[in-house]
Amino acid sequence: MLTSPLQALVLDASAPMAAGLIGLLIICAGLLLIVWQLVGLWRSARCQGGLAGVVVPLLIVAVLAHFAYPFGKGFVSGFSKSFNEQFERSSAD
Repeated sequence: MLTSPLQALVLDASAPMAAGLIGLLIICAGLLLIVWQLVGLWRSARCQGGLAGVVVPLLIVAVLAHFAYPFGKGFVSGFSKSFNEQFERSSAD
Protein backbone atom coordinates (compact mmCIF):
# COMPACT_ATOMS: atom_id res chain seq x y z
CA MET A 1 0.00 0.00 0.00
CA LEU A 2 1.24 3.48 -0.83
CA THR A 3 1.94 5.98 1.91
CA SER A 4 0.01 9.23 1.77
CA PRO A 5 2.87 11.54 0.58
CA LEU A 6 3.88 9.03 -2.10
CA GLN A 7 0.26 8.49 -3.03
CA ALA A 8 -0.19 12.25 -3.38
CA LEU A 9 2.81 12.50 -5.71
CA VAL A 10 1.73 9.56 -7.85
CA LEU A 11 -1.98 10.27 -8.05
CA ASP A 12 -2.22 14.05 -7.63
CA ALA A 13 -1.68 15.91 -10.89
CA SER A 14 -1.74 19.28 -9.13
CA ALA A 15 1.81 18.82 -7.76
CA PRO A 16 3.97 18.65 -10.91
CA MET A 17 6.77 20.69 -9.33
CA ALA A 18 7.26 18.21 -6.51
CA ALA A 19 7.29 15.29 -8.93
CA GLY A 20 9.71 17.16 -11.20
CA LEU A 21 12.05 17.91 -8.33
CA ILE A 22 12.01 14.30 -7.17
CA GLY A 23 12.78 13.22 -10.74
CA LEU A 24 15.65 15.70 -10.90
CA LEU A 25 17.05 14.36 -7.62
CA ILE A 26 16.88 10.79 -8.91
CA ILE A 27 18.66 11.78 -12.14
CA CYS A 28 21.38 13.63 -10.21
CA ALA A 29 21.86 10.68 -7.87
CA GLY A 30 22.19 8.36 -10.86
CA LEU A 31 24.75 10.62 -12.52
CA LEU A 32 26.76 10.83 -9.30
CA LEU A 33 26.74 7.05 -9.03
CA ILE A 34 27.98 6.69 -12.61
CA VAL A 35 30.77 9.22 -12.06
CA TRP A 36 31.78 7.47 -8.82
CA GLN A 37 31.97 4.12 -10.63
CA LEU A 38 34.00 5.55 -13.52
CA VAL A 39 36.48 7.21 -11.15
CA GLY A 40 36.88 3.92 -9.28
CA LEU A 41 37.44 2.06 -12.54
CA TRP A 42 39.99 4.66 -13.65
CA ARG A 43 41.92 4.49 -10.38
CA SER A 44 41.82 0.71 -10.34
CA ALA A 45 43.21 0.54 -13.87
CA ARG A 46 45.97 3.01 -13.01
CA CYS A 47 46.99 0.94 -9.98
CA GLN A 48 46.95 -2.22 -12.11
CA GLY A 49 49.40 -0.67 -14.55
CA GLY A 50 50.48 -2.24 -17.80
CA LEU A 51 48.19 -2.19 -20.80
CA ALA A 52 45.04 -1.90 -18.68
CA GLY A 53 46.42 1.27 -17.08
CA VAL A 54 46.52 2.89 -20.52
CA VAL A 55 43.56 1.37 -22.35
CA VAL A 56 40.87 1.65 -19.66
CA PRO A 57 41.23 5.43 -19.12
CA LEU A 58 41.16 5.94 -22.90
CA LEU A 59 37.99 3.87 -23.15
CA ILE A 60 36.38 5.85 -20.33
CA VAL A 61 37.17 9.14 -22.09
CA ALA A 62 35.83 7.73 -25.37
CA VAL A 63 32.58 6.58 -23.75
CA LEU A 64 32.08 9.93 -21.99
CA ALA A 65 32.72 11.82 -25.23
CA HIS A 66 30.31 9.52 -27.08
CA PHE A 67 27.44 10.17 -24.64
CA ALA A 68 28.10 13.79 -23.65
CA TYR A 69 26.94 15.45 -26.86
CA PRO A 70 23.64 13.58 -27.35
CA PHE A 71 22.87 13.92 -23.64
CA GLY A 72 23.42 17.67 -23.75
CA LYS A 73 21.52 18.09 -27.00
CA GLY A 74 18.48 15.93 -26.35
CA PHE A 75 17.85 15.22 -22.71
CA VAL A 76 18.89 18.49 -21.07
CA SER A 77 16.99 20.71 -23.51
CA GLY A 78 13.90 18.46 -23.36
CA PHE A 79 13.96 18.34 -19.57
CA SER A 80 14.39 22.13 -19.35
CA LYS A 81 11.48 22.69 -21.73
CA SER A 82 9.22 20.30 -19.83
CA PHE A 83 10.24 21.76 -16.47
CA ASN A 84 9.53 25.33 -17.67
CA GLU A 85 6.13 24.31 -19.06
CA GLN A 86 5.17 22.69 -15.76
CA PHE A 87 6.43 25.70 -13.82
CA GLU A 88 4.36 28.10 -15.94
CA ARG A 89 1.31 25.85 -15.60
CA SER A 90 1.65 25.65 -11.80
CA SER A 91 2.35 29.40 -11.50
CA ALA A 92 -0.81 30.24 -13.45
CA ASP A 93 -3.00 28.44 -10.87
